[in-house]
Amino acid sequence: MPRRIRLILDICIFAGLATGAIISSLALLGAFVPILDVINHFQLVIMTLGLIALAMSFVWPSTLLALKRFGRWLVLFILCCSAIILLPEYFHRQSFFQADAALSESRSVTPLKLMSFNIYMGTRDKQALADTILSANPDVAALQEYAPKRFRNQPDLKKAYPFQARCQSWRICTLAIYSKHKLTDIKSYNIGTQAQRNPMHGKLLAATVHPAGARAFRLYSVHLAWPLPLAEKQGQLATLSRIIDEERKQWTLQVIAGDFNSTGWAFRVDAFAEQAGLERRDHFVPTFPSPNSVIKHLRLPAFLSLDHILTSATIESTSVERFSAPIGDHWPIMTTLYMPH
Repeated sequence: MPRRIRLILDICIFAGLATGAIISSLALLGAFVPILDVINHFQLVIMTLGLIALAMSFVWPSTLLALKRFGRWLVLFILCCSAIILLPEYFHRQSFFQADAALSESRSVTPLKLMSFNIYMGTRDKQALADTILSANPDVAALQEYAPKRFRNQPDLKKAYPFQARCQSWRICTLAIYSKHKLTDIKSYNIGTQAQRNPMHGKLLAATVHPAGARAFRLYSVHLAWPLPLAEKQGQLATLSRIIDEERKQWTLQVIAGDFNSTGWAFRVDAFAEQAGLERRDHFVPTFPSPNSVIKHLRLPAFLSLDHILTSATIESTSVERFSAPIGDHWPIMTTLYMPH
């Protein structure tokens, strides 16, 4: 390779690394400047590219050694910024309080398996949906991108989950709740605005679940907008928080499960949880894309943790885990809640 071309490549690589370092430093301000928090959704990608760049810095035949050394420092700076965002989330998962088996034997709590799954609006395989839910065997399942008329007549699911909540039309909401326990006070909310681009986003389906032998709790299946436009996303989170706060007067135990379209290592979800008086139970669980999803003809590993489960602080739980399914562009997630009596 001619020296002049290598020199041009070196300068371009250094400019790219400098730009990456600026973006990474701005991402740290996401807790204070919401628009910058959008960068944090891609921290797994930034970390991966940073590790590749660090490895390449030892083998790339740079013509300017001083520039190469400084570029390596820029890569290390990028990796440190990503680590500041990602490592607390990772270690929180590792040290997450696992409800002891003795809790399930305690007379003061009842275990309840909760599943959340964005099944993808294009899914038409009714049997695959039934097989996924029946094999996971949750006590309650919160579904998103669910076409109500398409999946209405499913005898196997109706037998296993006799209590079901759904909207009458996908235009109202594409959400559903399947439960082995009685559901009451079912209500849907449109928390988006007229400027909402995706008609499936900004929707909420609520129902009160009555587990046998435990206190009833209010369950919300939710599907929120993407991080941009920022005003729409902030408005939906604020409206959701107000609904939860208002309904807490009647139902003190609350659980939210669904597609937030915001990653757990960005700052917005935890800020919302704090405002709403809830605790996020999932940590470092990438759920999008799933192996069934193809983005620009590519099958990518999951790099966004868009699906979350939040609960009242008085509800104990195990860690949230994902599991495979033959349908859906998201990984389904599940946890065991220990519901107080």
